[in-house]
Amino acid sequence: MTIEFFNNTSEDNRLNKTITAVKTCTGTLKEESDIIDPSILIALTDITGINYAYIPVFGRYYFVTDISVDRQNLYRVSLRCDVLMSYKDQILKCNGILKESTSKNINNYLPSNSWVTLQKDSTFIKTFPSGLLDSGEFILITAGG
Repeated sequence: MTIEFFNNTSEDNRLNKTITAVKTCTGTLKEESDIIDPSILIALTDITGINYAYIPVFGRYYFVTDISVDRQNLYRVSLRCDVLMSYKDQILKCNGILKESTSKNINNYLPSNSWVTLQKDSTFIKTFPSGLLDSGEFILITAGG
């Protein structure tokens, strides 16, 4: 079994990750392991820069969630499946119709329960420096912004 270790500089929710190869390990799986969230004992001399992995036998990419020392140069690496990269090809082949969006610069006139509008009432009172004329009072009301 081969495990390829990478350094991932992308956000977890990005489909196409920017990854750089760090190390490749080859060995035999000697204990039970989960395919979705495996915890694998590996022998490495240096684990710096490792935060992402690919296991070809499982056909999945993984986030490294924890690395603990078992003994000298023997580490237990806990992984969590990255479903976006693991199923990237299938996801990119999907067709869909966009019903709603939460992006910026969207058309807020489309009917949707997810649009959030913000309405502020503001009252500003300005006194005239020389007061009001004896002939009457003025009330100035403006609307809009």
